[in-house]
This record gives sequence, structure tokens and C-alpha cells, in this order.
Amino acid sequence: MSDGEGQVVSLADGNERRAYTLRMLEDRVLRLETIAGGLSDRYEELRTEMRQEI
Repeated sequence: MSDGEGQVVSLADGNERRAYTLRMLEDRVLRLETIAGGLSDRYEELRTEMRQEI
């Protein structure tokens, strides 16, 4: 294998790692957005309940 081929393999490997990391981060963001949306909904329910109690 020549030096050029080794660099291409290294770049491809690095790109695969970056793509994997990006997918993992996107999954985490989606989970956090889902949790935040749920908290927002619960907060709205609590506000409505408190208004009814007052």
C-alpha cells in the first residue's frame, strides 16, 4: 500500500467516526427535545390546575 492509499483509508475511517458521532449526538438531541416537550406539557397542566384551584 502506498502512502496515498493509507491516507485515503485514514480519511475514510475518520469520516465514518465523525458520521457515527454525529448520529449519536442527533439521537441525544432528539431524546432531550422529547423530554423537554414532556416537561413543557406537564408545566402547562400544572399551571391550568393551579388556576382552577385559585
